[in-house]
Amino acid sequence: MQSPHVTARRSIASLTVASCIVVALGAAPSCGDEGARVGASDLPRPARTPAPAGPPAELDAQAPEPPTIDVGGRVVDDLEGAIVGRPITVVDGRGKRQEVLTDEDGGFYAMGVVPPYDVLVEQAPSGAVITPLVFLGLRRRDPRLEVFERLGSTPRPAAQPLRIGVKLPPCRATEGACWVAVVSASPSGGGGTAGSYVDGTDHAVYDLDHSWRETTTRPAETIDVHVLVGDAEYTQYAYAHVTRVPIHPGEPSDLGVTVPSPVASTEPVAVSGHTSGMAEGWQWTLASQLELPGGAAIALRYDWSAASSMRLPSLPGATWRVGAWAQHPPTPDRPYFHRSSQAWSGSLPLTAANVALDVPVAPEPIRPEMEGTLSRRGVGLAWDGDAPALASVVVVDLARGKQCFRAFTSEPELALRRLEALGLPRLEPGEHVLDLTTKPGAIVDEVAEPDEHTRRSRADVHVPGRATYQRFRFLVTQ
Repeated sequence: MQSPHVTARRSIASLTVASCIVVALGAAPSCGDEGARVGASDLPRPARTPAPAGPPAELDAQAPEPPTIDVGGRVVDDLEGAIVGRPITVVDGRGKRQEVLTDEDGGFYAMGVVPPYDVLVEQAPSGAVITPLVFLGLRRRDPRLEVFERLGSTPRPAAQPLRIGVKLPPCRATEGACWVAVVSASPSGGGGTAGSYVDGTDHAVYDLDHSWRETTTRPAETIDVHVLVGDAEYTQYAYAHVTRVPIHPGEPSDLGVTVPSPVASTEPVAVSGHTSGMAEGWQWTLASQLELPGGAAIALRYDWSAASSMRLPSLPGATWRVGAWAQHPPTPDRPYFHRSSQAWSGSLPLTAANVALDVPVAPEPIRPEMEGTLSRRGVGLAWDGDAPALASVVVVDLARGKQCFRAFTSEPELALRRLEALGLPRLEPGEHVLDLTTKPGAIVDEVAEPDEHTRRSRADVHVPGRATYQRFRFLVTQ
C-alpha cells in the first residue's frame, strides 16, 4: 500500500485531499485530479508536532515536488490488435487521478505521473470484456496492457490432418506395455498423438492434426514429424524422423510407413520434487519432456510421486525438462477449493544426472482467511508469502454470476479503497470466489513489458521457474 506524503504545507490543495479521504471512507471518491490517497485511513497516524514558524513561502520551500514521469502506453489484445476508445484511469503515487481514452493505435497518455501508479482498463461498452483489468504499482513509462476480450476463437488456418504408419520394434518390456509418441512441429504449429502396444504387434497407423498457433503460416514453412518408441521402464528407445512435409492447411497428408531405429540411452537420471512447510497428504506429480531441434516436444515419463528415475534417449541436439507439482488432495464437497504449487527445471542437457526441484509453498491468506469472511467496508485482501512475487488476483461474485475484477500486483495485499480510487465499486454482500496465482521473483512491470522478445523470454518454460495457485470461496459481509 502506498503511503501519502506527509508535509507541513497548509494549503487549499491539502484540505481538498483530506476531504476526499473522508469521502473514500464511505463511497468511491470522485474528487477529480486531487483525489484521496488510497488507504491513508488505515495507516498509523504520526504524533502531532507544532507547525514550524515562518511565512508560507518558507514552508513551500521545505516540501519539494516529487519527481514525475510522462506515461505513454498501449492497450492491445493477444494478437496485438489496438483497443480503440477504451476508458483508462490512472491514479499515481500522490493520489492524482487522470481519465483518458485510448486512441486509434490503442495508445493512452498521462502526463506528470508520480510513480508508482495504478491503472484501470475498463470493460468494453459492448460487454465483451467480462473483467475490469487492474495493474497496481507500475513504474514504467511505456506499459503494454494486454486485455482478453476477443469474442470467439482466434482465426487460424485449418488444421492439417497427418497419417503415418509405423513399423514397430519388438516390445521387450518385462512389465507393462511399450509406447509410441508421434509429434509434428513447424515454425508456427504443432500436433501430437500417442499409443501403446504389446509384444506381437509389429505395425500401427497413427493420425494427428497439425494445428497452427499463428493467424497465418510462414513463407516456405514445412512440417517435421518425429516418432519415438519406448518401453514401460523407460530404458530402451527407437526413433524415426520424417522431414519437410509440405503444408496444406485443411488437406490430409499421408506420410507412408516409417521404421524407427534403435537409439542408445543415457545413464539413469534421478528426478525429484521437494518443499518445506507443506502439510502431509499432498499429491505429487512429476512430468518429463524431451525437446528436439526444430521445436518438437515429446512427453516422456509421468509419475504420481515425488521421486522417479529413468534413462533418456540419446538423440543429437536434444534437451529435456522436468516439472513437479504438489496439490492439495481433492475435496468433492468443496468444489471451489484448490491449492497447488509447481516448479519447472527449464531446458537441461541429456547429461544431467540428478534433478531436484524446489516447489514453493502457496501464500497463506490473511484477509479473508481460508473460506472465511471479508467486510465490504474493511481494508481488503492480503496474503503472506515470498517477496517479491507477482500476484494475479481474480474475484468472482457467485451470487451475481460475474467477475468483479482481475488485478496484477507485486504487493502482498490488495486494498479495496485502492480499487475504489480507480472507480471500481465495492464488493456486494454474498458468496465470492478468490483466485490467487503467484510467481515468486517477478514484479508487476513484467506483465506490462512492451518488448516482445523480453516478454516471451520471461514467460519461457525453457527457463527455470516456480508458481503457486489457490482458489477458495469466501463470504462478503456488510
